Amino acid sequence: MLGINKAILIGHIGNDPSERKTKNGETVTNFTVATTEYYSSTSRIVEWHNVVAFGRVGDYVLRNVHKGDAVYVEGCMRTQKWTDRKSGEKMKSFKIHANRITKLYARKDDNLIGEPEQLNLDEGILYDDLQEKEDDFPF
Repeated sequence: MLGINKAILIGHIGNDPSERKTKNGETVTNFTVATTEYYSSTSRIVEWHNVVAFGRVGDYVLRNVHKGDAVYVEGCMRTQKWTDRKSGEKMKSFKIHANRITKLYARKDDNLIGEPEQLNLDEGILYDDLQEKEDDFPF
């Protein structure tokens, strides 16, 4: 059976992205995204998500995305498991591995500036091509 692992976030960058390089020189960029769910005019929940982006996506984030910016993030969930060296306790954390980022707008002194920018990694896939394939589905 086919499984789906897809995460989509729209929120604000919580900290300026940090960079490191792999041994091969590939960029690894880490940042957090805050999402807010409103239940009423006085009730809301803010959730913080850890996000990592690699290669071209990571480079894009480093050049274009800053603390406070609103972003659209698309990717998949990954679980990291380890054993704490001091306590021996089993630990677990979750990260979103981003494969698409769109900067929706920048925030500067509580003013919104700029237009949405998108890094598109799906070059060569046309909507019409997808529509034709969809017509072949038996349901």
